[in-house]
Amino acid sequence: MRVVYFALFVLAFVVITIVVLDPQSAPAVAAVLAAVASFVLALRAARGPSPATRDAGQKRRPSRGKRATPRWIIVDGSNVLYWNPVGPSLATVSDVLRLLESQGFQPVIWFDANVGYKVGGDWMGPWELSKVLNLPQKQILVAAKGQPADPLVLAEARKRRASVVSNDRFRDWAEDHPEVTRPGFLIRGTHGPEGAALKDLALVPQQAA
Repeated sequence: MRVVYFALFVLAFVVITIVVLDPQSAPAVAAVLAAVASFVLALRAARGPSPATRDAGQKRRPSRGKRATPRWIIVDGSNVLYWNPVGPSLATVSDVLRLLESQGFQPVIWFDANVGYKVGGDWMGPWELSKVLNLPQKQILVAAKGQPADPLVLAEARKRRASVVSNDRFRDWAEDHPEVTRPGFLIRGTHGPEGAALKDLALVPQQAA
């Protein structure tokens, strides 16, 4: 293309000289120049963008990295509900959820069927609880009436290879779930005027993430 541009420069110089010497030939010369310019533009379009331009465009494209694997942790909601000595409160549960999220965990929480009656005098399901806890509905589970949530909590933890936030020792279920005795599987906590606190959170194994 540099050779073409040089040739055009020489041609323009010659044309200007002709026009100066013979002004009457200007219209014909202008038509020739227009035709040559159209030819050059068509040639450049056919060649496409320069390698430098293509490389610059490729560098601007955002890379698509792999999505990070969620670091699940299971919360025994009906146990955490009573962590504050004042009595059962969803505010206590909400504080624990926010603390877990601030540490990079993605909580899934199980409640007994009577959770709504414990805190408000009426039945509450995942949809009602999600509005209070500010947690996606799909991460909130409520056991069926007459079904204890404890084995469901442990089954959820096994499925997701996650630890459990609870002050319960789950002794009644230790035979089927020996992992309850493993360090870092059960995360205990408290709740008071200064908010929620979790013990042994640093012991959660990476494979439980």
